[in-house]
Amino acid sequence: MHYRCAGLVIGLLCVLFLSKLQAQEPMLDFPAESIIRLTGILDLEKQPQTSAYPLLAVWLGEKTGQLQVMHVEPVIGEYPAEEELRQVSGLGLRLLAEQETLAMLQDPQMQGRPIVIEGWLEVQPGNLNVRSVRKAATSQNAPTEKSPAHP
Repeated sequence: MHYRCAGLVIGLLCVLFLSKLQAQEPMLDFPAESIIRLTGILDLEKQPQTSAYPLLAVWLGEKTGQLQVMHVEPVIGEYPAEEELRQVSGLGLRLLAEQETLAMLQDPQMQGRPIVIEGWLEVQPGNLNVRSVRKAATSQNAPTEKSPAHP
């Protein structure tokens, strides 16, 4: 009888331990390999005549503008980020983000200077789900320079 109880308790502890390990795994609702990093100049005052990489029309909340892309890189793996960005509709790219990130993108100090936008690219609907924005390092001002990947 004691062996059965001990076996049951050990079995329950193993199940609890394994479920706790699974709960700690990050649950992503999108493919992690499609996260890209764009370095470019966002200007919500200018409207491009056409939208084609590297000069993209962007929608940011209720505002429209242009993003002059200077560098594209995948965040994870060998995702063909530049090729995928070229396939975004000629209508442009909608930047989707939480309120705090939208406010950062609309900040006048982020306009007209190099910034880095990181997010999940959805090619077909033309969305970039922005997860972070920051000012670019000054060494990334030239379009030909490559920056190291930061996973």
